[in-house]
Amino acid sequence: MITSINDAQRAVRRFRSQLKAPGSPVRHLKRAAHRALHPLKVRERAEAGKRFMAKLSPEMAATVEELRANGMARFDAHLDPKLLAEMDAYYKNVLLPRAATAEAAKTHKFFFQLTTPEDWTADNILVRFACQDSVLAAASAYLKTAPFFQAVKVLESRGVSQTKWEASQLWHLDYADSRAVWLWVYLTDVESMEDGPYTYLPVPASKRVSNSFFPRRIMDEEIDNSPLKAEVRSVMGKRLTAFLVDSTSVYHMGSRIADGHTRCIYSASFLDPVFHHTVIKTAAPLAGDHRLLLDR
Repeated sequence: MITSINDAQRAVRRFRSQLKAPGSPVRHLKRAAHRALHPLKVRERAEAGKRFMAKLSPEMAATVEELRANGMARFDAHLDPKLLAEMDAYYKNVLLPRAATAEAAKTHKFFFQLTTPEDWTADNILVRFACQDSVLAAASAYLKTAPFFQAVKVLESRGVSQTKWEASQLWHLDYADSRAVWLWVYLTDVESMEDGPYTYLPVPASKRVSNSFFPRRIMDEEIDNSPLKAEVRSVMGKRLTAFLVDSTSVYHMGSRIADGHTRCIYSASFLDPVFHHTVIKTAAPLAGDHRLLLDR
């Protein structure tokens, strides 16, 4: 029952969030309308995606099929070691020192954003790392079009005082208006549940999760008291472990960090664009097919 202006505002925010949820018909209608109204642009992106996929090796093609089947696939073997080392150095020398003064996110008190707009430029290693040939080839193959590069983040999750899990620590699907794929790289060791690993249900199991028309977060008890418990998977690995995930297709949770532990991750998000905006900035227009990464 709405009894105050604050209650009304919360109700509006909740309704708007529901409209963006993966199960909402609005997001599917929006995507269908966009494609119908922009056929030439859809075709241009599809052709560019094929050119990006020219760099797809048989091994990477198998990785994409694993991603499609399970919602997660390891990607370590396909990354440029030099770019990985450069990004690691940037994390240690530039980003990690920011942790001492980083502020918690308003909606996720355990998240600490280490990146700022100065990191979101086309010549920054965080952006160049996401734009390497293997990543663009895999993203194009998965989305079946030239991907839209939405954002890059470096997030530190910390063990904080809390009496219950909340927000992204609960089982959920990510909200997106289109198909999406993320590149994740662990920047710290994630070798136990105390480190808060990315934990998920593979695609077939995720399809069996019972949810409402407007999807909600799923409580542990609903997973633990069902056959789904046996299908839960967690991505463990040493620092610089890399993997691709489609968090719109698999129920997942993470950042359940024990006291005294931290977990830092790099993520780059790629979408099949539907009226999205990117945080990436360029001093000059990108050349050729790469301009489509920013939907220019």
